[in-house]
Amino acid sequence: LRNTNERRIFAPAFASVANAFSTSGISSYHALQIVGQKRFSKGYTLQVAYSHAKSIDEAGTSEVADNWPLQNPSNRRADRGLGDFDIRNRLVASGLWELPILRGQKTLMGKVLGGWQLAGILNVEDGTPFTVVSGVDRSIQGIGRDRPDLLGDPKLLTDRPKADRLARYFDTSKFALNREGQFGNAGRNILIGPGSAEVDLALQKTFAIMEQKTLHFRWDVFNALNRANFSNPGTSLSSSGSFGKITSAGQGRIMQLSLTFKF
Repeated sequence: LRNTNERRIFAPAFASVANAFSTSGISSYHALQIVGQKRFSKGYTLQVAYSHAKSIDEAGTSEVADNWPLQNPSNRRADRGLGDFDIRNRLVASGLWELPILRGQKTLMGKVLGGWQLAGILNVEDGTPFTVVSGVDRSIQGIGRDRPDLLGDPKLLTDRPKADRLARYFDTSKFALNREGQFGNAGRNILIGPGSAEVDLALQKTFAIMEQKTLHFRWDVFNALNRANFSNPGTSLSSSGSFGKITSAGQGRIMQLSLTFKF
């Protein structure tokens, strides 16, 4: 029973079949999308977009051929679940404001301190789904994408102290290795990772030097509030050191200055 090659469906003519190509995938996407815009006038413009969406499919979003992480190629239905890019709620707001300080004045002070623009983008969104995996070929199918057995609801409250959430994002005790020779009953993408919120700002001004010659200054600040946007937790049941733990986050505050001369 443990000889994988002897149990393959195309044995003995073929051993492992590395890739199979198909155009039979099924997916669906439904969303409520709202957009509001205030066109530029009185020195500012503003746009706000919100979406409440749900994506369901059978496979990952990458177009790499060998990226269909089916637990059991003979049962595609068992892998139908939330899409990897499913984000239930997303709010994006952007705007540009011409600072009123000395705006339009022709004096030297006005030319230096006036005419500055402040731009910003706010992005707030829910987390993305992730799949808990066994980490070992317990099904003895030579595929190595087993999911464990689900023993109960693994979701934990998200309003716990940050240290608790990082150390144990979901209830790891609700997962057990699938029995030898069988696939686990845990579904694909049944848990949702941490959400994120980020504010990016830019301060800019164009200095007129001579006719058709300008100097453009820009100061960009990414993740201006320096908020920690945490990544999804470890998902392999066999990796006891990282299973259920969040060990990484997105980039902190980053600044850059640029000076462009146009002629």
